Amino acid sequence: PYFYQSITNDLKVPRLIYVLPTRSLVEKQAERIRMYVKEALIMRGKSKAEAEEMSNKFVQIEYGLHETHTFLGYVILTTWDAFLYGLSAHRTVGNRFTFPAGAIAQSLIVFDEVQMYQDESLYMPRLIGLIVQRLEDANVPLVFMTATLSTKLREILNIDDGELIAVLPNDSKKPERGEVTVVVRKDLSYEELINKIKNVIDGRKKVLIVKNTVGSAVETYRKLKHLGNVLLLHSRFTVKDRVKKEREIEKADVIIATQVVEAGLDLPNVGLVITDLAPLDALIQRVGRCARRKGEKG
Repeated sequence: PYFYQSITNDLKVPRLIYVLPTRSLVEKQAERIRMYVKEALIMRGKSKAEAEEMSNKFVQIEYGLHETHTFLGYVILTTWDAFLYGLSAHRTVGNRFTFPAGAIAQSLIVFDEVQMYQDESLYMPRLIGLIVQRLEDANVPLVFMTATLSTKLREILNIDDGELIAVLPNDSKKPERGEVTVVVRKDLSYEELINKIKNVIDGRKKVLIVKNTVGSAVETYRKLKHLGNVLLLHSRFTVKDRVKKEREIEKADVIIATQVVEAGLDLPNVGLVITDLAPLDALIQRVGRCARRKGEKG
């Protein structure tokens, strides 16, 4: 809807603020949106160099430290904590918005991958629910995006009266996925596990192993790193290391990770996902990493 305004020349919302739960997702989504902007500019006659420069200026990242701390760009990608800080950094006088809250109030705001905001005490979704009420009262347009939204989370986020927008079954342009078979095993031996992984690698496909804790992910990595190009990914790596690892992820044969891969990981050719038992919404997200392209099987 935001980009469609430029086609119709009917500007209703001056900026798009795209909120994601982690920095790595922010970086990844910024790359995607810059690519869309660049392609649109080339179609309108700009050179590749001009389109590259303009897309970098048009799409900006905000972690609370950069020049966009007032949220005055066109497309701003940010984390939830930076968004919250921007909204509350200046005290309001009565019901009057101040910068950067005023800039946020004049935006289309997208909260993506909202299923990842669940913590043990549900503190984060409750806080978002309070903010949603404030933004709704100010008539700020809000979009929440997720593949797995439980009724309880929808209620806590204060969005249970919102309009549900879904892909229609007869939509000819809907994303098409591969074919996934799910098997639950209670007694998978180490030898059988190794053989399954080797068979998938020999078939030139990737293996994704998702563990519930950092400790078990590290232990699994130590046991399996002899299999070849094995990559470990979890939330305790520094931001710099995480970005580096995510760039290397497509070259890996086996990826061992925690729930950090439940969102934003769009890998081609994953033939096998092995996961610990987890809550249903997390399991659906993990299964969704497998056979993501039309024609793939896993």
